Amino acid sequence: MAETFSKLAAQRAHAKKRFKERHGIDFNRNVRRFFISSIIDGKARFVQKQTNRVAVYDVDYNNKVYRVIYDRTRKNIITVMDNDENGNPVEVQKHAPTKAIDIIKEREFEQKFNQYKEMI
Repeated sequence: MAETFSKLAAQRAHAKKRFKERHGIDFNRNVRRFFISSIIDGKARFVQKQTNRVAVYDVDYNNKVYRVIYDRTRKNIITVMDNDENGNPVEVQKHAPTKAIDIIKEREFEQKFNQYKEMI
């Protein structure tokens, strides 16, 4: 059976992987604590709210700005964004939430389509 992680552990593993991949930084406990305390203490610059749980911040670390996605509920860094060719953090695209009505309409369509296939 595959090993399962809590959401917090999965977020930490993902952030560690992305920091290494995108910036060559070993996102260890001390670095993670620095980023989180910068956000909590108001030293980081708020960029945008994505959901009630998730927000985007710019954190200054070693004289470079990193755009991170932060989970307010778990007080955890989810991921870090790439920087553009000038070294500036790239913009974060806000995902459009899926509306329940769209899901219901899709299910109704599938049901009617299946009924039609049975008639043929």
